[in-house]
Amino acid sequence: METVIKAILSSVTGYGASRMVAASITRFGVATFSAIVGSLVILGAVGCAMVALWIWVAPTLGNAGAFLAVSGVLLCVFLGLVVLNRYSACPHSIEAPTQSSALLVDEALHLFKSHKGSALIAALIAGIAAGQRQR
Repeated sequence: METVIKAILSSVTGYGASRMVAASITRFGVATFSAIVGSLVILGAVGCAMVALWIWVAPTLGNAGAFLAVSGVLLCVFLGLVVLNRYSACPHSIEAPTQSSALLVDEALHLFKSHKGSALIAALIAGIAAGQRQR
């Protein structure tokens, strides 16, 4: 009987997990698309800013000076991104899963042993309700 309860609990948990995985995939797809579009927009904006800097600096410094000024600005942006990536990529502590799932199974088994009749009637009603749901 314990294996039946464990199978039921794992199937219920698996159903919820599959819905969470589907939602996560959708959110990840939207985030990826947004990141790609945002990157293209930022790339265009940086390109326009560099051309404007070149046009503004070229009469004063000449073509070679304008090239160096634009290269210096791009280098500063790159170094800023490297520093930002360095600090944001610090390993985060991931806590090991606790004993909550084992405690949940133990508590469910204890409750089932204490109230077998009520649990069987509840399972019967839940099965009838699930079977009556329109798809």
